[in-house]
Amino acid sequence: MFEDVAIYNRTVMTAEQLPYVVDEAIRQAYAHKGVAVVTIPKDLGWQDIEDTYVSTAVHYQKPLLPVPNPEHIDQALALLQAANRPLIYIGLGTRGAREDIMALAKQLKAPILSSAPAKGVEMLQQADTIITFGTEMPFQGHFIQDDTTYIQVDIDGTKFGRRHHVDLAILADAKQTIKALLEKGRELPETDWYRVALANKKKLLITWPLKMLSSKLM
Repeated sequence: MFEDVAIYNRTVMTAEQLPYVVDEAIRQAYAHKGVAVVTIPKDLGWQDIEDTYVSTAVHYQKPLLPVPNPEHIDQALALLQAANRPLIYIGLGTRGAREDIMALAKQLKAPILSSAPAKGVEMLQQADTIITFGTEMPFQGHFIQDDTTYIQVDIDGTKFGRRHHVDLAILADAKQTIKALLEKGRELPETDWYRVALANKKKLLITWPLKMLSSKLM
């Protein structure tokens, strides 16, 4: 049930396992900035367990996030700048990057869709080039055309191509990749595609709610 949304998903089989499973869940959630799910069967919830020492808080260190390969940045820009109908699709990996993601959208003349609202499906289907940051396509084979150019940016390489073919996979932190694209990119002329997207942004929820891009969520 939670496999597609959780980076860690375990069911506790015995009461003695609970502290260790919760410990591992916390480690995984912090390390991968994702959701960890621990399922506790009802019959275990009433059992007593001995106090157990776990050392998550003592030894945890924030991992260094991977930086984008400069060659991949050049390749991504070439694809995005050649596109007629580019689209930016963002997830929680872009938290704290509000200004940069808005600037990149303006530079590329690409509307923004988020992975939260279930709207904007038509734009996904019409886009000829899509770049995703910190998320995947919603479902396999249902939302984008087979000939759409797909660029996927994620810190987890196991997510590449799970739901759609990937033309360019960039193993890197989303925020650092956005900054690199901004620095090396150039302002593109406005297009009908971009004008229509801006005109319909309230209807389609094209712009990510500002609170979701707030650095306070970091």
